[in-house]
Amino acid sequence: MVKNRIRVMVAVGFTFFLLANLNGYGAGKWISFATSENGDEYFYNAASLKQVSKTVAQVWQMKKLSTASKGDYAKRYKNFNNLTSVNTLIELDCKRKTIRSLSAVYYDDKGNTLESYDNPDSGRRLARPASTSDLLRIAVCSK
Repeated sequence: MVKNRIRVMVAVGFTFFLLANLNGYGAGKWISFATSENGDEYFYNAASLKQVSKTVAQVWQMKKLSTASKGDYAKRYKNFNNLTSVNTLIELDCKRKTIRSLSAVYYDDKGNTLESYDNPDSGRRLARPASTSDLLRIAVCSK
């Protein structure tokens, strides 16, 4: 009886490990930092964290889309029918509490890139208190 429970626990653990690696989590240490009201999950890649200056850091953020968000994207953009996540390179100014997006990559359910763009001239904006941007700033700047 105990051996069967252990086997089941090992099988479940192995399954979660495989699913995590297939969904891109194995490409670095993705740390959860927020979930939106509509169910989108937000992570940052700790392995990608880079100090640009004393108060400025860059990090990759992943937004795993909820079913509702996937439907919204699919309605607006024809080529996003299988969109599951959006990874964004974010630059944070810890002292000024500002944030700006440098790059974004849109992935489908198989991990293929649907679209990507670089926007190094995007403007800085204040991280609105209690927003996902602010939660990312707090998580990264506290390191």
